[in-house]
Amino acid sequence: MSAIQIKNVPDDVRETLVEAAKIKGQSLQSYLLDALAEQAHLARNTELLRDLPVAETDVSMDDIVEVIRSSRGPLGGTGEESIT
Repeated sequence: MSAIQIKNVPDDVRETLVEAAKIKGQSLQSYLLDALAEQAHLARNTELLRDLPVAETDVSMDDIVEVIRSSRGPLGGTGEESIT
C-alpha cells in the first residue's frame, strides 16, 4: 500500500472532515480513505463511459417519454382501486 500526504489543508476544511467522519463513526483516516476510493471508482467509471462507442439512433426524447408513459398505464386510475 502507498501513503498519501496532503499539505496546507485549511483548518476549517480539516474540522469539517473530522466532523463528517465522526457522524459516520469513522476515524479521519478511514473517512478519507473511503472518499479517495470513491473518487477513484468514479474516475474509472468516467473513463469507461468515455471509451464506449456511441450508437447512432433516430429515437427522439419524445419517443422515449411516450414509451415510458405508455408502460405506466393511465395516470390517476379510476379511483375505484382497492388495496388487498
